[in-house]
Amino acid sequence: MQLSLGQLAQARASAREAVAQLMAIFATDVANMSWLRQLYVARLGLAEMLNAQADKAAHGPLLAQLGQDMDRLRGSGNELVLLTLQGRLNLQQAQAAASPDAIGSLQGFIKRMDQLQAGGAVLNAEQLRVTASAELLLGELLATLPASARDAPKLWNASIQRLASSKEKPSRHALTLIAHAKFRLGFTAEAQTMADMVEASEFRHPDYLALKNLLKPRQSPSNQ
Repeated sequence: MQLSLGQLAQARASAREAVAQLMAIFATDVANMSWLRQLYVARLGLAEMLNAQADKAAHGPLLAQLGQDMDRLRGSGNELVLLTLQGRLNLQQAQAAASPDAIGSLQGFIKRMDQLQAGGAVLNAEQLRVTASAELLLGELLATLPASARDAPKLWNASIQRLASSKEKPSRHALTLIAHAKFRLGFTAEAQTMADMVEASEFRHPDYLALKNLLKPRQSPSNQ
């Protein structure tokens, strides 16, 4: 709730407290994968806040810890649930460093999600958002590579279609992602209309800040 309201400092403090409490619980039984999964989720939420605040000094070590946690969690529960948690980590890693490994991880995550859906898995709203976020970010990363730039629009369109496939009413976060993809595809007016809808709400995900910056009118040299 605090994160959606833009209260990043309060949300960060709450997340740190949650992580500390879960670390203490997990320390009493380090073989308990259920507790580790809860600790992983808390750490992941904290990492997302640190990323939103551009705190690279704290973000980097936490990503390393999350990678170790995920290595232990693999195979310990529902694949779709764990894959979604892996995808959220992949997003953080790719935003921190757009390396070939990070790009490959995003591609692998999206491919596996598509395979699970083709096999009959039904993705919930969060799983759709995480996968659509991966497609959006992967498209942005590939757009900077001459050999892969032509694949970017396909990914942005896929992101929009995936979010539109949800049976639930689009959340403000989902609208933010759709608007971001629309902007990348050149539909600036549509993106702005969606952004205005999100702006009118008190619940705004930190991803909205990136969208808002994209939509800012660019000043010409003569106006600077």
